Amino acid sequence: MERETRGGFSVGRVTIDGFGDGGSRMEVLFQNENLVARQDGRVRAMVPDLITIMDRETADTITTERLKYGQRVKVIAASAPSMLREPAALSLVGPAAFGLGPDFTPIEILNQGEGA
Repeated sequence: MERETRGGFSVGRVTIDGFGDGGSRMEVLFQNENLVARQDGRVRAMVPDLITIMDRETADTITTERLKYGQRVKVIAASAPSMLREPAALSLVGPAAFGLGPDFTPIEILNQGEGA
């Protein structure tokens, strides 16, 4: 867990080690909201698609400021509404708006053929 306040934003990353799934590792970058999720280095979801970290037992959403070491969590992602995927909106809420390298790729393409 790495978190700092920069320019009025909670910025950082959380690394989640899996258990029971061959030891995969999920890394989620955030700036107040979750921006990109990578599993073993592979991008699985990115803004504007929604990335949520939830308590594994209660399914309560864990906001970035409430994340802490030792929590048992699940990472869930869902498609953003189509209007947020249009070029004008992506310039404001897409990966480039947060200084992330890749162009936006919808979650359904990132996870094609994986039942995600």
